[in-house]
Amino acid sequence: MGVMGIAEIMDRAVNIFKKRIGYFALFSLISGGIFIVLYYLITTPFSLLLLSFSEIWGLLLFIAVLFLILMIFAFSYAIGIMEIIRQDIFFNKLSVASAIASVFKNIPKTIAIVIINCILFFPLIAVYIFFLYYFDVVLSENIIIDLVTMDALYIIIFVILCLLGNIIFVAFMGFTLFCLFVVVEENCGIIDALNKALWLIKNEIFKILWSLTVIEMTVFSIYLSLISFSLIISGIIIAICMSFFKLNELMTTLLVLPLSLLNWSLSQITFLIIGILAIIMACLLCYNQKFKKEGYDIIIRLTQLENRKRSVKQ
Repeated sequence: MGVMGIAEIMDRAVNIFKKRIGYFALFSLISGGIFIVLYYLITTPFSLLLLSFSEIWGLLLFIAVLFLILMIFAFSYAIGIMEIIRQDIFFNKLSVASAIASVFKNIPKTIAIVIINCILFFPLIAVYIFFLYYFDVVLSENIIIDLVTMDALYIIIFVILCLLGNIIFVAFMGFTLFCLFVVVEENCGIIDALNKALWLIKNEIFKILWSLTVIEMTVFSIYLSLISFSLIISGIIIAICMSFFKLNELMTTLLVLPLSLLNWSLSQITFLIIGILAIIMACLLCYNQKFKKEGYDIIIRLTQLENRKRSVKQ
């Protein structure tokens, strides 16, 4: 295992996923149940507390806190996946229990890193929101521009703003994952993790951002392809049934409902799978930076040999 290109990272990520799919599935099932319980335990009393606020401020505060909770849950889940990957890379005995233990052990660090990164990225997000508002107001109130030109400007600006928004999102998610990777891999503190993550991406920010964007586009394309295929199959089934059988309105509804439920279930499973793949790819990208910057692949090889000797002796 040495320095890899983006194609090698993706290929190795798929191999790890196929090899350890049982561990990923079990971890996802257990952690998902825990997160759902914690989500309702946190948001229910908080929602009741917000009733004392005014309608607008209460709603904004609820959205902000909800976003923060979901981010913390998502990154905590990523820590568990990283722990399983780390065990696999070092040829350690795989344990879902240790992955869950790593999640709970690092929850304070996860919360701190997510909050710090939200603060760091807030000026950039605020400027982006300002541009969204500014261009919407300017174009909607500008009566000099004819409708055709206005529509063209709307499309161009909409595409540019979508691209900028995606870049900000990828940068935030990527840098946070780098920080948490350092926490899992080196068991260090919050400030050390932030400094080490900055050092890992130093002088290669645009290359890493591009790699993360390629990963995002790849997994999103896979997701859309699978969902589209599922919807097409459902449409074909409905068309065949309506062509060969005289279905009334009730029978058509009874046919559509289970198919809709099946498509929803498949979309959730597919989303979970591509989410795990994305985390594995991002994690391997982090390892790749450590290989480049500090020759970490040599340390991994030596550790693998040592673990193999231990397993042979046992």
